Amino acid sequence: MIKVLRTGPSSRELLSRPATRAVRVGLTYLLPGQNVGKHTTGQNEEVIVVLRGRGVLKADGGEHELSEGCVAYIGPETEHDVQNTGDGPMAYIYIVTPAAQ
Repeated sequence: MIKVLRTGPSSRELLSRPATRAVRVGLTYLLPGQNVGKHTTGQNEEVIVVLRGRGVLKADGGEHELSEGCVAYIGPETEHDVQNTGDGPMAYIYIVTPAAQ
C-alpha cells in the first residue's frame, strides 16, 4: 500500500476505496521549498500531473524537472519525493494504481 507523506503541504485524496476497486487519486499543493517526503510506490504505479508551478521529482538517484503540464510516471518499488523548487505554489494530481502482475 502506498502512503502519501506530508511535511507541511496540503494534500487530500479525491477518490479512493471503497468508491473504487483500487485506484487512488489526490491533489497535492506545495509552497516554495516544501516537499511531500520520501516514500515508495510499493507494488503500485503512480502518475503525477503537474497543474501549476515548478519542482523536481527525486527518484532513481537523480532529479527530474517538473513544470506545469508535465506528466511523470513512477514505476513499482520506486522510492521518490517531490519538492517545489519554484517561487510560487506548486499543485499536482497523483494517480496510484496497483501494478499489473
